[in-house]
Amino acid sequence: MQFNEAELLAIQFPRSEHYGISATYSASLTMGNCTTVHAMIDARRRVDGTVTAADAKAVFLAANVQLDEWALGAVNFSAIADDFNEGREPELISDVIRDSLTTMTVSGTSAKLSAQLDRADYAKVNKILEALGGKWNKKAGAHVFAGCDPEEVIANYLETGKLDKPEKFGFFPTPAPLARALVEMAGLRPGHTVLEPQAGIGGLAAICAEIVGKGNVACYEIQQKNCDVLRSLGFHVEQTDFLTVEPTQLFSYVICNPPFEKQADISHVLAGFRFVEPGGTMAAIMSIGVTFRTNSKTTQFRAFLESMRAKITVNDKDAFKESGTAAQTVSIVFQKPHDWPIEAPAHIQVARPAPASVLALDDDLEPIAPALAIVARIQPKTKPQPTQAAFAFT
Repeated sequence: MQFNEAELLAIQFPRSEHYGISATYSASLTMGNCTTVHAMIDARRRVDGTVTAADAKAVFLAANVQLDEWALGAVNFSAIADDFNEGREPELISDVIRDSLTTMTVSGTSAKLSAQLDRADYAKVNKILEALGGKWNKKAGAHVFAGCDPEEVIANYLETGKLDKPEKFGFFPTPAPLARALVEMAGLRPGHTVLEPQAGIGGLAAICAEIVGKGNVACYEIQQKNCDVLRSLGFHVEQTDFLTVEPTQLFSYVICNPPFEKQADISHVLAGFRFVEPGGTMAAIMSIGVTFRTNSKTTQFRAFLESMRAKITVNDKDAFKESGTAAQTVSIVFQKPHDWPIEAPAHIQVARPAPASVLALDDDLEPIAPALAIVARIQPKTKPQPTQAAFAFT
């Protein structure tokens, strides 16, 4: 199917920087209106339902797609693939497949199944591992991954349902129903102070403000445009990277939806914990990866959550759909022990075990010794800011 320039202008709408009166737009229109091309694309879809730019180009060439005379420039096949991937839902990962992938033993670039599967389930797992870059090595008795960390790519697939990690895996606005559910889980009540350490455009802060008032909600946010939105809504905002901030005051509640990129959610929760007053509450939306990943950072974090007797709730798989991501999440809530030493933040950035005399605790601190030790190992290092504004609550 071909379009003349007048027809194109009549139906044209902005898709991206690659579109306009371009070769990419011409190819998109022609391929998108051809049932044969759709069938060829569907035949190339991977286990997560997507196709790659290379797939789109192969179909373009195999179908001998002809560009319109008005088409300018070269075809951007990444944009074409995005068109065919738009609206594709991640395929449901069955419990058997998920359990098989989460319990794999990873050593270096090799990943080995921990249990034997029946033929059909093994075929599905093998297809996923191959799509992620793994190749079966009979001698090693494992799938070997070249040029990537198998633990990382497998975890990403389980977290998002996608083979390719989303380019935008940081800021996603917190959907109102999920924000409200987290605040309810945290048990926020009037008369308390709240810190939102990565406030975005105020999804969580707004729900908190309904209960305690905007004057009792403090926010940190790194992006200027988000800070502008927060200030326009009447919130206290400090523009900075929260992970670089040393606590100058403590809060009754720290409630957040931090970025997930490179397990930044763990770093933010640990940093936020330092701002919680003894007896206060930490509540966060985190990647579901914290429940199954096996790297040191995650396993130690799970031990910390266990020591805090944290409540972990798996959120609906479509909870963030309206925010443009299929990322799977959990909501985590726990209370800071009443006897947690206030001076602890000054002593928990220890990269290696301290001498026994330094670790000796008073008798009344013995119950929280395991948690203190865990935080000492995995607390992210901070770079103190030269000046910090204290939030004045009314």
